[in-house]
Formats: sequence, C-alpha cells, structure tokens
Amino acid sequence: MASAQRSNDLGGVEPAVRPGSNEELQKARSQSGGGENPFEALAEEALGGLDGISEEDLEAKAREALECPCIDGIKNGPCGASFVDAFVCYIKSREEEKGSDCLEKFVAMQSCMVAHPEILEEMQDDEES
Repeated sequence: MASAQRSNDLGGVEPAVRPGSNEELQKARSQSGGGENPFEALAEEALGGLDGISEEDLEAKAREALECPCIDGIKNGPCGASFVDAFVCYIKSREEEKGSDCLEKFVAMQSCMVAHPEILEEMQDDEES
C-alpha cells in the first residue's frame, strides 16, 4: 500500500486548531459540540472494542477496521488518505486522552474536509436516512 504524502502546506486552508497540546484538543472538541467522539464510535463499530488488544495486534486490527463498510464513504472519498491516517492513529493510540497523540493527523483531515464540504453533507445525509 502506498503511503500517503504528507505536507505542511494546507492549501491556504487555516485549520481551526494548531497541533501542540491537550488544550487544543479540548478546544476542538468543544467547538465540535463536545459529545461523543466520532472516532471512538467508528472504532467501536469496526472492531467491537479495543480493550485488551496487545501492541503487536493493534496494527493488524487497525487495518482490519479499515475493511468495515461503515467507513467506506469517507475512506474512498477525496479525504480518504487523511482519514485513514487519523483513524489508524486513533485506533493505535494508548494515550489517556485517546487520540491526543494524533492531533496533527486530525488537523490534516479537518483541512481536507473544509476543502471538500460535500463530504460532510453526504455523511449528514447518510445519518438522516
């Protein structure tokens, strides 16, 4: 599998959060309405939970989770590479604040979604159906 290209250039899109601390992560959560973490819900649906998974199995489980039809729409869209990076990082995260070590990947995904607002519209339409 080809690795996604990473760039510091956000194509002129200024992210709402700058990587660096849990403070920025908390700010991002509060701006998104707080509530349930969507990555936690996706990871739970795709894997049935992550408790008790050894470090060696996390990579395999993360790749297995990517096969779940529940994420096909976003995975195969224009922000698929940044979604996969953030999703796999989140699944593999062992931080107390799960995913806090993935902030840069989340910012890259957010920037892509801002550049492609149709993705969020499609996701909202799917939820309403």
